[in-house]
Amino acid sequence: MVNEINYMSMKSGQEAQIFNLISTVFDEFVETYFLEEGRNEFLNYIDPNSLKERSQSNHINIVALQNQNPIGFIEIRDYNHVSLFFVAKEFQRKGIGKELFRRSVDLCLQKKSELQKITVNASPNSVPAYKKLGFIEEGYEQIKNGIRFAPMALNLVNKYTGNR
Repeated sequence: MVNEINYMSMKSGQEAQIFNLISTVFDEFVETYFLEEGRNEFLNYIDPNSLKERSQSNHINIVALQNQNPIGFIEIRDYNHVSLFFVAKEFQRKGIGKELFRRSVDLCLQKKSELQKITVNASPNSVPAYKKLGFIEEGYEQIKNGIRFAPMALNLVNKYTGNR
C-alpha cells in the first residue's frame, strides 16, 4: 500500500530535511554537470538558513511529504522562475513533480494574476522532465558561475489559465 502524499507550503523547521532531500538528489543526478565553483554556489543556495530566508520573501516553496518526510520540493522565485525543483529518486516519474509544479503555478497566479510565463535554468539532466511539463528551450546551454544549464520557459497563456 502506498502511503498518502501531502503537499504544503514549507514550514519553519523543515529546512534541514529539505536540504538533505535536495543535496541527495543533487549529488546523484546533477552534480556531475557543475564545475566546483557551481557546486559550492549551489550548496550555499540550498543551505537551511538560505531556504528559510527565501521562504519569508517573494518565493513559493511547496514540499511533498510522505509520513512527514520530504520527498519532493519546489521553489519559485518572484512567482515566475523555478529556482529549485527536486523529487527523491524512488518517487520520480510518479506524478509528484507534476503535482508540485501544478500547485506552485496556481499559487503564483494567485499572487501575480497577470503572469504570462514561468522560466527555469534547467540542469541538462532535467530538460526532458521540463519538456514534459510544457517548457521549451529559450536558448543554448550555458555555464554561469560554474553552473551548467539550459534556459527554458513555459508560456502560461492557454496552458493553465484557459485563454488568459
